[in-house]
Amino acid sequence: MPTLRRVVRLLLASGLTLACGQQPTSLPSSAQATPTPPPSAGAGFVYAPSAAAVHAFDVDRETGALSPLSGSPFPGGSPEEAGPLLFVPSTRMLFGARYQAPVYRADLRTGALTLLGQVQAREGLGLDATGRHLYAVGGSFIGPGGIDFIPYPGKTWAYAVDPGTGGLSQLSGSPYDGGYYPVGATVTQAGRLLLVCNQGYSGHYYISEGIPSLSVYARNDTTGVLASVPGSPFDVACFGERWLAVTPSGRALFSAGRSLPAGEGRIEGYRLGTDGRPLPASQLAYGAGSVESLALDPSGRWLFASLGYGQQTLLVLAVDDEAGLAQRQQIAVDGPAGRLQVDPSGRFLLEWRGGHLHVWVLDRDRGILQAALGSPLQDEGGPALALVGSVAFDPSGRHGYVATRQADGTFRILPFLLDAAARSVTPLRDGARSLPAEPAGLTFVPAEP
Repeated sequence: MPTLRRVVRLLLASGLTLACGQQPTSLPSSAQATPTPPPSAGAGFVYAPSAAAVHAFDVDRETGALSPLSGSPFPGGSPEEAGPLLFVPSTRMLFGARYQAPVYRADLRTGALTLLGQVQAREGLGLDATGRHLYAVGGSFIGPGGIDFIPYPGKTWAYAVDPGTGGLSQLSGSPYDGGYYPVGATVTQAGRLLLVCNQGYSGHYYISEGIPSLSVYARNDTTGVLASVPGSPFDVACFGERWLAVTPSGRALFSAGRSLPAGEGRIEGYRLGTDGRPLPASQLAYGAGSVESLALDPSGRWLFASLGYGQQTLLVLAVDDEAGLAQRQQIAVDGPAGRLQVDPSGRFLLEWRGGHLHVWVLDRDRGILQAALGSPLQDEGGPALALVGSVAFDPSGRHGYVATRQADGTFRILPFLLDAAARSVTPLRDGARSLPAEPAGLTFVPAEP
């Protein structure tokens, strides 16, 4: 759920108003390039943006070990909490996810990055699968208005992306009206809808007291132009992208929901109608506590939910395109369960808990989780102190990379091996590399054959 730390950060940034965004623009008129490194013989590249630069590493094709890339670090970077860079294979471009998001082009032979521009997407940025259209959300703020404060809803900006220069051209009708405090933008895999989570507003400074909602826009896949679906924003509890899961077909979505009157929580399922309206289809009450994260496996069959304080539980739910929900497994864990992530193969579930990265093996036929051998992921002297949400995978899911904090306060990237046959996770400490600053996230980009 939204934190007071986040609220205070936004308040300080805006003085008398609580600013969540401005109209995005592309800033530099010319690209900034660095000397070209030699071609890579590796499997790909791992990029770790920090506040001042992007640190880049070559990945050994066989061992998964990291080597600093020639020319690294590259100019630009993303501030803390901005998240990993988003890669679009068709245009070879990488976009920052939020907060003055940088735009790069990657040379897939060498791994070199060229800074193309910047998008002032304060609270969230979404891309279609082709990278031709970009959507940014923000603009919500609170202005003085007597005893309480007057809320101003956010906006959604839509842009065409020039595949050659990275330049942005605003689309017809943009910006579009949005909900209060939009924090994430997701284009469904089918491409017909844009979903935006809104944290909501209750008449007070504290966003956590707000009523969350979901804005839904119908999307023209050819032009990228949006049209607000009648009735949007909808009464769907969506505090952010990690509390929302959409099936690969784009026909159903699942929300972490909100507390019932008796103080119990529920997970909710919705069918997305032909016009894009979310239609209530199912719900599953889980007792006290709250959902900390949802994650869906690549097949769209299994939904995972982590329950935090009051439960300390992992749930596995069977789901379908009709938004059906059926509990398959409930696992008690030794602390509040946290952020979840599924590897690209769908065989492993990662769970951040107590500062450590716990790894689970999924039986994809039965929907049953079992703790992987070697979990939680180990580093020198004990469990690795894994930064939340900072894992990248190669496309096969065999090798993963996690940013860790060392005992002396420094940071590094620790590779690890996922072995489905052995049902194990193994740290590859010899292939680890240090970072000079905390990264906003990690991104793996495959090298050109």
